[in-house]
Amino acid sequence: MSIKPEVKEALKKLGFSDYNIIIYETLLMEKEMDARVLSQKTKVPYSRVYEILNEMIEKGYIIKLEGRPSTYVPKSPIDVLQGIQQQNEHEFMVNSNLVKEPLMGLFSEMRSAQTAQISITYGKSTNLVHMKNLIKNAVRSLSFIINDFEALFPDIIDELKLLKLKHVMPQIIFPKKFEKHKDIVALAGMGEFKYMNVPPTNMLIADEQNVLIVAAGDYLKNVSEDMIGISMSHASSGFITKLIFKNLWENA
Repeated sequence: MSIKPEVKEALKKLGFSDYNIIIYETLLMEKEMDARVLSQKTKVPYSRVYEILNEMIEKGYIIKLEGRPSTYVPKSPIDVLQGIQQQNEHEFMVNSNLVKEPLMGLFSEMRSAQTAQISITYGKSTNLVHMKNLIKNAVRSLSFIINDFEALFPDIIDELKLLKLKHVMPQIIFPKKFEKHKDIVALAGMGEFKYMNVPPTNMLIADEQNVLIVAAGDYLKNVSEDMIGISMSHASSGFITKLIFKNLWENA
């Protein structure tokens, strides 16, 4: 069974060359082959086959079994795809850290204003859904200030626990009076926690870009809503609120 054209195109977008595809496809079907037989079977020139096989080993597509002659076996497609994803994420982090400051410096020099979308969300249920989604979709960082502990925290604790599986260690500022609360104790080791007598607001920043600021409780004594949220998804709003959070964190 040959790989369909759309699958080949998808593999190319993931980093496979034409030779990589034919060799990997052949090994998936034949399970184990040496370089000479692979060259004959795939029509990859023998003068290049070792170079291509070594490249595929380095990329994590195949494994070399030492012997006389040495043979090659394919890695599981799941392992290959996970390896590509992890490598892409690593390269994104490294490269984005290198280019962020110089590019933002140029951007700031030439720009005086820019519009950004702001959404207003009404009601506790709507804001909790949005808050849970921001937490679940965080992959790099999460900063959180919780003022209305009893209104918010019990509903989001399960999402916070799942962050550990993605190696996201949130920084959370809680009200001082809840420092020994059993739900916070249950999160021990899953993040960094600090406490303030009266945190100034409820503010969640996910991945340094998505921001949700929520007003509830005493803030809304004179309005009909039980909770109102302002959400923004922009690098600048994330940067500014992150600075605010950093200042509060350092002084907590």
